[in-house]
Amino acid sequence: HDTRQRGLSPLRRVLASEVLSPALEHRLQGRRTKEADHIVRFVYNQCSTTTVDVRHVAQHFVGNLIRSLMFSKRNFFELSPGSAAAGPGPDEVEHVSALFTLVNYVFSFRMSDYFPRLIGLDLDGHEKVVRDVLSTLNRLHDPIIEERIHEWSALRRHGKKREVRDFLDVLVSIEDSEGRPLLSLEEIKAQTAEIMFAIVDNPSNADEWALAEMMTKPEVMKKAINELDTIVGKERL
Repeated sequence: HDTRQRGLSPLRRVLASEVLSPALEHRLQGRRTKEADHIVRFVYNQCSTTTVDVRHVAQHFVGNLIRSLMFSKRNFFELSPGSAAAGPGPDEVEHVSALFTLVNYVFSFRMSDYFPRLIGLDLDGHEKVVRDVLSTLNRLHDPIIEERIHEWSALRRHGKKREVRDFLDVLVSIEDSEGRPLLSLEEIKAQTAEIMFAIVDNPSNADEWALAEMMTKPEVMKKAINELDTIVGKERL
């Protein structure tokens, strides 16, 4: 995304002072709590009838959470009643897969990184993979972003404002000194994708690693279970 990335442009200031502000973090606490409650119920229901895939659950927990924080919606389209309890839908699976693929390829080795004249030849096939991933993200993100921009444009025309509900609201609503939108459509799209792929892997990897460590160290697992039973309590399930 050229200079639209957070580390190479004024967007870094927006990210630090607006998106990651303590005020917004406090306002969105309920979303994080709700998603934590959802994963506990999901795992509790699953473990009595089938084997729980920790990697799948952890990755989609983070995917659901970041979509809720970014777009105020866990799913891209409305699901039928009860289907959310069965797990992610096809679009959510494709979304999380695209984000993890992007993480893998952004930091992977490429010949053209060392021999710039090879850029464009795509000898290792990475450029095609990344183009396909970005096409998926654009297909899922763009309608939401464009609808939100239209909403805030209408509010500005009528001299109105509303409370910021999520990360996307921050990116769309922030204004320059003359009262005009600070970020363009392309900058908002780029920032949305980058926030998501920057967040999605670390929490799920840490969860999977921690559980794997506890399974190889029964004394640590027992201590964790006792702590949960004592502090959280079994009756809360």
